[in-house]
Amino acid sequence: MQHDKHIVRVIINPYFIELYAESFVTNIDLKFRSRLKNDLSKALYRFYQGQYAAEISTDLLRLARAVNLDSQQSADRLRTKMRAGLKELQANGYLAKFQIDTRDRVTITKAKHTAIDWEGQILGGTRTPFLSD
Repeated sequence: MQHDKHIVRVIINPYFIELYAESFVTNIDLKFRSRLKNDLSKALYRFYQGQYAAEISTDLLRLARAVNLDSQQSADRLRTKMRAGLKELQANGYLAKFQIDTRDRVTITKAKHTAIDWEGQILGGTRTPFLSD
């Protein structure tokens, strides 16, 4: 019996791939997250890690609800808190830029190294063959 010692075969249940693709499971860098001081920054990081696009635009109130921030407070207070959380993500290199416009749209651009390349990183960036049914 001949064994090839250079091949590792990993089989992932398609159910888990679907969960990941639907953002029910996200890739969280715990070391990075632990460096964040602001709880809102941590929540925003978790939210944006579940979004695969490099640039994302969301309504301020919708984003506030998504990260469990009290959306009943004034828009000025929400903007101030959101800016503080986003500034920390930018200062730590997760975001390249962000903007909250006059219509209360929050637009972020992830730093190049933080955006997920679905085809490359998830499905085949290592040039490892993969099988799917």
